[in-house]
Amino acid sequence: MSAKLENAPVYYALAQVRFNPVALMPKFADEIQDRLRKSGFPVFEIVQSHQIEFGDLTKNPDLKPNVTQTPNWFFTSEDKFNGYVLGTDFFTFQTTNYNTHEEFFSSFCEGLTLLNEFVGLGAISRIGIRYLDAVVPTEGESINEYLHQNILGVDFGLPWSGGSWESVFKTDEGMLVSKVYKTASATLGFPFDLQPRSVVMHERFSFSEGKEHAVIDIDHYAEGSFPPDADTISKLLEKLHASVNKCFNAIATPLAFERWS
Repeated sequence: MSAKLENAPVYYALAQVRFNPVALMPKFADEIQDRLRKSGFPVFEIVQSHQIEFGDLTKNPDLKPNVTQTPNWFFTSEDKFNGYVLGTDFFTFQTTNYNTHEEFFSSFCEGLTLLNEFVGLGAISRIGIRYLDAVVPTEGESINEYLHQNILGVDFGLPWSGGSWESVFKTDEGMLVSKVYKTASATLGFPFDLQPRSVVMHERFSFSEGKEHAVIDIDHYAEGSFPPDADTISKLLEKLHASVNKCFNAIATPLAFERWS
């Protein structure tokens, strides 16, 4: 993902910050929605998420869990390829129509600047980016030709149906988690821990019948105390992306980049 690829394999990307909970976020949501509506994100949705707190069961085994509802606000473009997600303690930009990381980060920072204008966030405690890349071999080729041999696993000489590889790295900025999921016959989907709402899969990545493919899933995040100004966040995003890019280039083979260029 260094130079722009004409057939880039990114089918989903997100950037997110976390901050101390803002109890009055519902008060600001309407004004934020009106500004984003005028900026190209007219599709609006509120979804209640459920959180379960069990308390200290060691002291009271009969303690019943406390279930609370927290609103999440979704602001999505008309084509449903791009959108912001706002919670009481997080802000996300997601896209299924990825072009360049500069454009992607710019959209995220524009939304964050708007949020900070209304809320006055204070320090940001966590910032991260995550990319999902679809590795789909052309006819007559194998998925193994697109991925580095060190992550392919052991070949027993038997027909395979799927597999996965995972590694965790400590970087100068934080932690990087890299995963690869392989399948012999399935449609393109999302990891179990990431089920996007409000955006839809781009038609370029939609195939109705199962086929051999892999998903490269790279998540890089930093934790600390960061000011919410766009310049600081943008510079940190660039550093996070550099390590993601390095990892991606180590996983994909020269043949893969040839097909994507």
